[in-house]
Amino acid sequence: MVRDHNSILYTATSLDGLIAHSEGRINWLDAIPNTDQLDPGYAIFNRLLN
Repeated sequence: MVRDHNSILYTATSLDGLIAHSEGRINWLDAIPNTDQLDPGYAIFNRLLN
C-alpha cells in the first residue's frame, strides 16, 4: 500500500536549547518583532494552521 504523507515541522529554540520556560510558557517567541519580515516562511506556515 502506497501512502502519501505531507508533513511540515516548524520549530524554534532558544540559545539554551529549550523551547518553553520551565512553566511551559512560550511567550518569549512573541518578543521577536517582525517575524513575517525576518522569515516569510513563518507567515505561510502560520496561515496553514489557522
